[in-house]
Amino acid sequence: MATVIGMLVLMGGTAVARWRLGLYVLIFVGFFQDIVRKLDPDQNVVYTAIVVAFATFVVLGMYMSGDNKKAGRLLAIYPTLAIPIYLFSFLIVLQAGRGYMQAGTPIILGIGLLAYFAPIVSVLIGYRYVALTGNVLGLLRFYTVVGLIFSVGVYLEAMGTEWKILGSVGTGIYIYTYKVVRLVSGFLRASETAAWHGAMVTMIAMVLVTVERVLLYKFAWIMTAAMAFGAVFLTGRRKALVEIGVFVAFSTILMIIGRRRFARAYIGAVLGLGMMVVAVLLYLPFGDIFGDFDAILQRLTNFTRSPLERVWDMTIGSFNNVISYNSILGAGAGLGSQGAQYFGGIRTGASAESGFGKVLAEIGVIGLVVFFWVLYRIGRYGRAILITLRGVHGYEQLSVGIAAILLANIVNFMAAHQAYGDPFVIIILGLLLGIFLSLPQLAYRGVDLTVSKRL
Repeated sequence: MATVIGMLVLMGGTAVARWRLGLYVLIFVGFFQDIVRKLDPDQNVVYTAIVVAFATFVVLGMYMSGDNKKAGRLLAIYPTLAIPIYLFSFLIVLQAGRGYMQAGTPIILGIGLLAYFAPIVSVLIGYRYVALTGNVLGLLRFYTVVGLIFSVGVYLEAMGTEWKILGSVGTGIYIYTYKVVRLVSGFLRASETAAWHGAMVTMIAMVLVTVERVLLYKFAWIMTAAMAFGAVFLTGRRKALVEIGVFVAFSTILMIIGRRRFARAYIGAVLGLGMMVVAVLLYLPFGDIFGDFDAILQRLTNFTRSPLERVWDMTIGSFNNVISYNSILGAGAGLGSQGAQYFGGIRTGASAESGFGKVLAEIGVIGLVVFFWVLYRIGRYGRAILITLRGVHGYEQLSVGIAAILLANIVNFMAAHQAYGDPFVIIILGLLLGIFLSLPQLAYRGVDLTVSKRL
């Protein structure tokens, strides 16, 4: 453990000294921190926040280098975001203070601030990194490859491998079909986060298929997507599979509306992934390799209600109960967030399971309205970006793909917020939004996305 801590300290110093390289270190640490937590006999929840420390190091390094002034202010380029963002930030600080007074511990204050400010800060990091370096594909490839490597742990655990660094932290999650099955999480701390990262790797790999020009690279990304999709399947988490389906639906709709020229490459990627998955399911003895495969398959194909019904019940259908339990002002930021249960939190009631329900429960009706205002403004700029980049090779594919990934995550967040309580998850989403917002600036400068860039 001392060696591991020494490695983390060394990587932290690297993140400060060279923040652009530190961003890659941050992504690696985000995955690796769950292994460190499992090596600790107490499996302390504090390890989940290691990635937050590294994000802080990256921001510190960025400001010390002066690079924060070179990329241009994000809110100057997207000015109508300023008022809703500032108002939302003010409400978060206010509600985090209320959460602190309710729970009586500064840790809840920290959780409340982290849950809402981490994605905002990571948007700035992603935007400034890409605006300065133009290295969009390098960052996406790195996350996808590291995510794929860590998804191997899901396969190992599903095959019955017994390593200390495999399996969920704590008791884990069980499903009940014709037998009781403990869902696998591989190297990550929970099946929910393993499934989310597997879905992200699948979606980003499919986007990279449309961007790459070399046929061999296209095939490699299709293989990557197929392997990550298999890992999602083995976690038994239906929401992640639905998220991938929603991504395919949104990207298809965006292509049809915009009459995109890369539609043929995208359809080829989807069909290639589909054929690969079908071939694997038909010709590999999954039931023999993975002992609980049939039970997981039964769970994944047995929907007691449609996804649309669940989204309704978890959002508008639950709002009245959420307000009744937490009041119109909300209970306070942090009290309904993941990890708060260890410090006197999770007082927002069972109805606040959805992402919007959690926001309503913590920061009240006014906070939810401002949150929707922020999303609306981002959506307006997103539409403008898609129109601006239409027909620009590389940028067109990336803009449509990233927009579809972000929209799929909003739908997933509407259904349940558990995965989005992980700091690393919201940091990755923030980075992705920052990348998306930086694309017009790169296109204007004529940056070739396919040319390798230095860190």
